[in-house]
Amino acid sequence: MVHHYLILALEFVKKILGGEHETNNDSVDVKTISGSNNNVSSGKKSINIHDVGTVNIFYNTPSQKTEQKEEIVEQVGVTTSNENSEKVLYLEGKRQLIINADKLTDSEKEELSKILIERKTERDKAIFRAEDLEIFDELASYNSSQNKRADDALLEYFKDKIPEYDLDALANSLFLRSQSKKGKNIVHLKQQISQRFGMRGNNIANLCNADYFEKFIYPLYSYTERKKADSIYELVIKNAVLAIFVNSNMSIDDLEDEVKQKIISSYTYEFPGFFIHGINPTNVKTIKEWVEKNKESGELLIETIYDTSEIMVVRILLHGFKYNNKH
Repeated sequence: MVHHYLILALEFVKKILGGEHETNNDSVDVKTISGSNNNVSSGKKSINIHDVGTVNIFYNTPSQKTEQKEEIVEQVGVTTSNENSEKVLYLEGKRQLIINADKLTDSEKEELSKILIERKTERDKAIFRAEDLEIFDELASYNSSQNKRADDALLEYFKDKIPEYDLDALANSLFLRSQSKKGKNIVHLKQQISQRFGMRGNNIANLCNADYFEKFIYPLYSYTERKKADSIYELVIKNAVLAIFVNSNMSIDDLEDEVKQKIISSYTYEFPGFFIHGINPTNVKTIKEWVEKNKESGELLIETIYDTSEIMVVRILLHGFKYNNKH
């Protein structure tokens, strides 16, 4: 997620400003600039990293970054020569941190480059950007909420059970779920998880948002022998055998194809059935049309678990399924 890079950038700023005396709190003392153009004041000030909306990287030296430098000078309202002794500046009105790359030590530049290596944006501006200030505020709110403490306990439980990569995807997905439960639009957050973690991360996000980690995977590891639990977990995450998550790009024919593939997977991996989930009226309509078309199927037992105008969950059981317990 974008937030991941922003948080890394903020931790980097804390480190270079804190030096050997770095503390665990979320405040840093930084040169702060207030106002704009001809009405500018500046001075050292303690800021909370959760108040930051974006982190930009700035180069004083003449280079292809000249246009970026002029843009930042215009935003700051002062010439950079007045401020270029600082490693970090904070533009208070814009909630923006600027890292002065030319003033970093070689080791600091190397550390910064590790953060930047996966994160590139147009013209190298706004290297770290919260999706918008509202979302970053939501992240800060989530980090101090009761839900976050419950989510942390879930992550702690899975820490020595699932791959670290999956654990990172789950942590991001838990924040996504918190936004979904507030009725926020999570499409872009979901895209970010998919871009960073691939199809595996996409499956984790879907399962997490539908509470499968608490309702299925947690009990799986609590009451099943570890080797068997790992095997089933991999089927669930890699092969997505538990559920179909209908999205707005899926037609009823697409859903039909997905169901056919899921039936094959269920027989192959000895799962007695699966679920179909849909959120928002468009996806609910697609599921209802599929149910109406297939309700008389001799192969499937279709049971509606939850049905509103916004959310629909259907359970599909396979008639005549025989479970051989070979996992």
